[in-house]
Amino acid sequence: MGFGGEHDFTCDLGGKCLREHGTVTKAPQIQLETLALDTELIGRIFDHEMREVGLFGDGTHARELVGGEAYGGDVGWRGEDLDMINGVANGATQHGEFARHGEFHGHKGYGGAMASVLSPAQIDQYQRDGFLVIADFSSVAACSALRARANDIVDAFAPTERRTIFSTNEQDRISNGEFLASGNGTWCFFEEEAFAADGSLRQDKSLSINKIGHAVHDLDPVFESFSYTPELAAVATDIGLTDALALQSMYIFKQPHIGGEVGCHQDATFLYTDPMTVTGFWFAIEDSTLENGCLWALPGGHRTSLRKVFKRAGSTDDDGTLFEVLDASPLPDVSNLVPLEVAAGSLVVLHGLLPHWSDVNRSAKSRHAFSLHCISAAANYPTWNWLQRAPDFALRRLDRSDRVSA
Repeated sequence: MGFGGEHDFTCDLGGKCLREHGTVTKAPQIQLETLALDTELIGRIFDHEMREVGLFGDGTHARELVGGEAYGGDVGWRGEDLDMINGVANGATQHGEFARHGEFHGHKGYGGAMASVLSPAQIDQYQRDGFLVIADFSSVAACSALRARANDIVDAFAPTERRTIFSTNEQDRISNGEFLASGNGTWCFFEEEAFAADGSLRQDKSLSINKIGHAVHDLDPVFESFSYTPELAAVATDIGLTDALALQSMYIFKQPHIGGEVGCHQDATFLYTDPMTVTGFWFAIEDSTLENGCLWALPGGHRTSLRKVFKRAGSTDDDGTLFEVLDASPLPDVSNLVPLEVAAGSLVVLHGLLPHWSDVNRSAKSRHAFSLHCISAAANYPTWNWLQRAPDFALRRLDRSDRVSA
């Protein structure tokens, strides 16, 4: 495949206009099947308004590049060192940008060019508020499959005599060996109100589990498929987390009648890095409402200090944990927070310093959610953090770049 000289241009791709902001390379009669089949490109292409871009996109869930279409014009790329066509043809991945009646961004990931999912306005909103709600991010089928798999895990779960409870109150937080070892496994934790005074369950086991944690995204194929997607990796990149590692996952049930309150907190308290990089990706698997205990957050509240860190008290799982206060000033009162009522399939992105809270669920409806926390691969993750992986169970890149063969 030959390449011509660099120049500015405006071209037409499948009837859709792309405007180039930088330099381009002319590459006549490029076959899309060459791009799709002869390289490791698996990227999906969107424009910033989630509209179709030529033959590449199809709404929010773009179809992958396929063969059989010829393009006889120019393709533009604003990149680093290599232009897009040369980069794709050689299996390389370069940051760059398309524009179609606006801006269109490409990112490194999944062995090829990955499109932005967020518009500039959404990125600005996240930076301003410290959170962002993305409606219809996950499909109904994906949410249903994850919910069914979570229920299967609970059905198969055989509690130990210890019957570990996950306390959502920081003052009463229980950190026994099962909890501290769960960073390497899949464990079910009971709601605080699950048990009667005589130790029996108040309701069926399936309605008594607070959450599943904390490595299910790496140990279960259904959860892995839900967690490691090009779209989520692109969201992480869009907000600046370009080297995201998937650190911790929780499937949260918020059970009917007994779903516990989660006190106002900052995620960086529990998953500390230096510099602060932890970011929460919270997926509504069911509708999340005022009635069943939706999230609440303080817009702009991330522009503050970290109040405390949750640390291991010793070198073993049996040594427990403690809080170390960094800033004694209180977090905002929950009366100052705003509710984030979202429909099933929505994604809520949460900055690690953002104060957020959810109330108890006294309704007859559950509020299932899946939370995935990511950190930067370049940040320092202290050994005193409560969640630790075994040496042979390394964290993995959200964009799967550590699993793409050279």
